[in-house]
Amino acid sequence: LETGHHGHTRKRRAQANKADESAAAGVRARVEPSTEKAPGSLLLQLKAMRPDLAAKWEEMKAEGELSLQGKKIDDATCIIVAKLLASDTTSRTLLLGYNSLGDEAGKALADTLKSNKTLQYIHLGVNKFGDEAGKAL
Repeated sequence: LETGHHGHTRKRRAQANKADESAAAGVRARVEPSTEKAPGSLLLQLKAMRPDLAAKWEEMKAEGELSLQGKKIDDATCIIVAKLLASDTTSRTLLLGYNSLGDEAGKALADTLKSNKTLQYIHLGVNKFGDEAGKAL
């Protein structure tokens, strides 16, 4: 075994990367791809996963601020939120700090930012984004 940066072995890093890839595949599998462009279906998925967020979704959109900070949002939930935001034209602020968002969520948000032109402020601090999310964003 070769020792890499900060004393970590390459083998451990390879194992960690493999675990991350497996987790990401699980996240993608939980979010049905057939609903990507159907906001109504996405809201139903959000309601099934997080009824608390779905119940407040329209209210938050009407206010122009989606305040989802510290709501224990994971990648799968964030991917649905990102897909909903892709066609949203009312929300100006997105607060997603203090959650457990990783690379898959970061990539989904980056894709959303390509099409959503109304968001003016996004807070993503204190999450678990890695290099892939950083590159995408």
